[in-house]
Amino acid sequence: MIRLMLSMVFLLGLPISAFCGVLVDSGEQFLGITQASLSWGDYDKDGDLDLAVCGMDKTGQPVTKIYRNEPGSTTFQEDMNQKIIGVSYGKINWNDSNRDGRLDLSVAGYNADRQPVSKIYMNIDGILIEDTTQHPPIRYGSIAWTDSDKAGERDSYCMAGCDETTNWQPYTKIYRKTKDGEFIEDTQALISTYYGSLAWGDYDGDGDLDLVVSGWLPTGAVIKVYNNDKGRFVEDVRQILTPVFHSSMAFGDYDDDGSIDLIIAGQTMSGSRTTTLYKNEAGTFTVDTTQGLPGIIFCCVNWIDYDYDGDLDLALAGEDTTGVPILRLYNNEQAVSVPIHQITIVANSSSPSDTLRMPQEGTITDTLTVGTVCQQIALTTDDTLSLEAKGYDEAGNFVKNVSVQWEIQGNIGVLSGKRAPMITLDPRKPGTGSIIARDGKGHIAQLDNIIVTNGMLHHLAVTAMDNNPVHHVSLAAGDILDLTAACYDADNNPLGLIQSNWEVNGNIGTMSNIHGMVSTFTATTIGTGSIVVTDANGHRGCTGIIAVNSGALAYLEITPIQTQIVEESFEVQVLSCDALGNPINDQFGPVTLIDSAGVMGSVTLMLENGIAIGSVSIPTIVSETSILAQTNGKKGKSNLFGVIGGQITGGMYKDVEETQKISMAGVPIKAYKILDNNELALKGTASTNVSGDYEINGLPRGTYTVAIIPPVNYRPMMATKIARVSTTPGFKGAPALTSRLLGVNFVLLPLYDDLNSMVVYPNPLSLAKGQTSFTFGNLPAHPICIKIYNIAGELVYE
Repeated sequence: MIRLMLSMVFLLGLPISAFCGVLVDSGEQFLGITQASLSWGDYDKDGDLDLAVCGMDKTGQPVTKIYRNEPGSTTFQEDMNQKIIGVSYGKINWNDSNRDGRLDLSVAGYNADRQPVSKIYMNIDGILIEDTTQHPPIRYGSIAWTDSDKAGERDSYCMAGCDETTNWQPYTKIYRKTKDGEFIEDTQALISTYYGSLAWGDYDGDGDLDLVVSGWLPTGAVIKVYNNDKGRFVEDVRQILTPVFHSSMAFGDYDDDGSIDLIIAGQTMSGSRTTTLYKNEAGTFTVDTTQGLPGIIFCCVNWIDYDYDGDLDLALAGEDTTGVPILRLYNNEQAVSVPIHQITIVANSSSPSDTLRMPQEGTITDTLTVGTVCQQIALTTDDTLSLEAKGYDEAGNFVKNVSVQWEIQGNIGVLSGKRAPMITLDPRKPGTGSIIARDGKGHIAQLDNIIVTNGMLHHLAVTAMDNNPVHHVSLAAGDILDLTAACYDADNNPLGLIQSNWEVNGNIGTMSNIHGMVSTFTATTIGTGSIVVTDANGHRGCTGIIAVNSGALAYLEITPIQTQIVEESFEVQVLSCDALGNPINDQFGPVTLIDSAGVMGSVTLMLENGIAIGSVSIPTIVSETSILAQTNGKKGKSNLFGVIGGQITGGMYKDVEETQKISMAGVPIKAYKILDNNELALKGTASTNVSGDYEINGLPRGTYTVAIIPPVNYRPMMATKIARVSTTPGFKGAPALTSRLLGVNFVLLPLYDDLNSMVVYPNPLSLAKGQTSFTFGNLPAHPICIKIYNIAGELVYE
């Protein structure tokens, strides 16, 4: 690990407030809400924390709003582009549910019809799009997640509410994530409440998270503090807290003394509305009477450093003592006798693999001057540079981290944020640049001469002992292949060998050493596959296709690919095989066609991934014929097929006869045409809403039949293959179902709706030879796209 400690200092002409635990109304104007929930997150990735809220406004309507915290702005702006369902008595939360680096939004509560709903909105480039997956609602309760084992993942949650299946009895349950990824209930007895709130926090400083539960029982309001004693929750009877319901709670060290404090809002037994701040003094909570916060119910409170000044600010929402919904933001600030006198930017650079570093020009200096610093940092594209703004008093004593505006000059990388006490530079391109910091009071500091070069490990390759990459290789069973894991920088310069993990894709053989720089592959099983290497930092390399066969070329396998039409050329596929029928991808010689039953012409075959593709023309209509081919003295013959006539060109449609019906959703398709590129186009009645030749829109939810009846002279053994069916915007997924249509194999893939959620397919299809239709059930109420593929899997109708 390389650590570069760099500092730059500039003097400030005015004092900066240091933390003292005084909460001051920020004056931000938000829509007042009750029955509220709040959540903070940088959903637009501009470096500032944005606010999501849900609740009921003063007119009694449920609302959900997103407020953007714009860089450089002093106020929050509502994002009018977001269309989120309004809920009250609910919960709202930012979370990267699909791990794409953008925060998604979950919303649960009661809608305008007083029906419980639970929805997730996926963040697509800053626009929140509803995921149509159904999620169970939470009724009149609370849920709180935590990282109980401090492994960087939320692995436990506590849920409190009431269960309609047990006559609305209250419950409080803890669920923990197992090693298998499942959540199981922790059966410890906790108090069960209605209309309550939950909060996790290590208030006693012993390293594990404790739990506070509040709410309502038939006997009145209640609040309990549970101390976490090595996983066992024991009530801490020393804590004297005012019981509340319709409540909200949050832990946070607002007075910066190293112990987390607790804020609680809600309704007391006497009916009063309160917001109480409890200071944590050596593990015991005492009331802070100096803040003067408004009492609220049906509420939400949380701590957040929204202005990045190093202290916790307070957001609260609910119904105040006059019955008016409010949403307020309080800054944590007060001037102190020891102002910040100077700011130091500390930079720490780390490289994931020092052993592969190329020699670099330049050195690092620690020269400090007032107002600017002249330094030089040498980085590579695999390094990271963390920058931290620290504030010191005139005597050089550290006061706190300071929020500054960051800017990068020179196209050398990207910053993780724009305004914060701490950010990270991710070097992306070789070059020279600088980092500028502005404190908002006219002071500027600059970190110059950041030099980014290649020279760190960029990618891996699997090479042979002659140091050449391994591309396509053909082996016989029992053959061995000596391999090395070679690494390269971004300019493809070799850096030597690296310790890696070896893996065989495809069951074709074994590796002698699965952890090392060198390994030997032994071919054991006929088939095709590849070999992958991965180092400790996630860099990967892969061979080309490795084919293992049992011997020499034995015969050719010939397959007509397209519909055969008189005088039209069509493609054929030729595959070389050994005596056991296994492909041999590298033993092609010149392939020639043998005239037979009207098949005419010679072709030049081109290899594509070990498969030869050629073109054939047939001058006359024939009922049955085959294609014969040979190479290196070995011959092959295709199955019998027919050749049809009646080619339709120029966009003309041929009427469908009664004996050759083509229907969609029970409505006959009136005509078809075969386009110049052999695509089959269908034309329906007005009720099918045909747009152009390809898309049928507006089908309601139901069951539909797609019937394909071959035209005249269209023989069963060359029938169209139904290969894929998907809904707009297109196909996703892997093969799931197989069957036969008119004796021809086809693959049917899963259906997806327009948010890529899988539509459950009930049963695999089972079609007898000669059967000409099949049925899809439970199609979604969206425009759909039916795609039909020919025998070779090429698209012929969409």
